[in-house]
This record gives sequence, C-alpha cells and structure tokens, in this order.
Amino acid sequence: MDWPRHKLFGGSAFLLLDTEPESVAASVDKLSAGIPGSSLEGSRMDTPELWVVVVGLSGALIWTLSLVTRYKRKLDAEQFRSRSLSTKYGKITEQFLPVLGDYPWDPGNFRFLGSPIDGVQFEQDRVIFVEFKSGNSQLSRNQRRIRALVENSQVSFEVLRLG
Repeated sequence: MDWPRHKLFGGSAFLLLDTEPESVAASVDKLSAGIPGSSLEGSRMDTPELWVVVVGLSGALIWTLSLVTRYKRKLDAEQFRSRSLSTKYGKITEQFLPVLGDYPWDPGNFRFLGSPIDGVQFEQDRVIFVEFKSGNSQLSRNQRRIRALVENSQVSFEVLRLG
C-alpha cells in the first residue's frame, strides 16, 4: 500500500500531501484510517467516545460558570456590605469631628445636618457650611451645586411667620 510521506516535528506527524484533488482525498482517507507504524495508528475516535468527551467538557464548563456566578454574587454582596458599613461609620464620625483637636472653630457653635452637607458653623462674623471628607472622596454633585451658590453669594436669610 502506498502511504503519504510524513515527517515528525516535535513528536507530531505532518503529512506531505500532493496538491492534486484526487491525491488529497486519498491521503485524507488513509489518514482517517490511521497510518501503520506512526503515532496516528489506532487514534481514530469513535463517535460515542467523542460525544462522551463533548458532554463531559460541556458539563465541566457549566459547573465552572455556575461557581463563578455564585462567587461573583457573594463578592458583590460583600462589597455592598463594606460600602454600607463605611457610610455608617462616616456618618457617626462626622458628628464627633468638631469636638476633636484639629477642628479650626469653636465646636459649640457647630450644628450637624448630615445631608446634603455635614453641618453649619456659626461664627460671630460669618456662617460656614462644613463638609467633612476623608481620603480621596469628592463632593457630590449636589454639594458642588451648594458650594457654587455660596460662592456666587446666592444665599439668603428668610423669616417665615406662622399663624
């Protein structure tokens, strides 16, 4: 029997096929049957074995995706809990900051609001809106708007009389 020539590169057999269509078809038929004396002999996988491999790999992929999804949900929940705790600690801390040593004004004249700004400091010659920030935290959009109103002197004092 006339088998196609092959060379071994790194343990793999590469077939040197002719370019004629009939020769290529014949070479493919011979290859699919296995080449005697080469690493391809008897390596043809039956269809049921192939399905077992495909189903097994598909099951492993689905199982892995379900694990990834489950752990992603747990991570998201933990990150939310951490942010929530951080916000709560921040709100509590903001109420005590004026009585700590680094506060630049008389803490007895500070009134805590909480939102949209942390508080108001009442001095003899001015009223100061105070916002406490830590780390790299930034003013919210609403806080920036309030700051712009103050900077543009768009703050007023109103008396409302009831009854």
